[in-house]
Amino acid sequence: MMRKKDSVAALNEESQRPNFKANPIPKSCTVLIYKQMVEKDKQDRSKRVHEMAEISYAKSSMPSRMQKDLDRKANEPPAKDTLGEHYTFKPKIGEIVTG
Repeated sequence: MMRKKDSVAALNEESQRPNFKANPIPKSCTVLIYKQMVEKDKQDRSKRVHEMAEISYAKSSMPSRMQKDLDRKANEPPAKDTLGEHYTFKPKIGEIVTG
């Protein structure tokens, strides 16, 4: 019987005490902590962006048959021009025309 009364009395004493309240963190400490958090977030984000860019680049390659054809065309020598002259078919701009 005594134990129940003691435990009830202890609970009543604890409920009457004020709740623990910590002192606020000084502003000089929080500014440094915030700067460190922001820098860490920036580094993490740039790392994620870089990794995703590498993954996207790897996925963006051409299909193998198209890549082989492109490589084959790049290795072939250019075809010789049979006309010997290169025509642009562009009009000459700026000539004086008399009418």
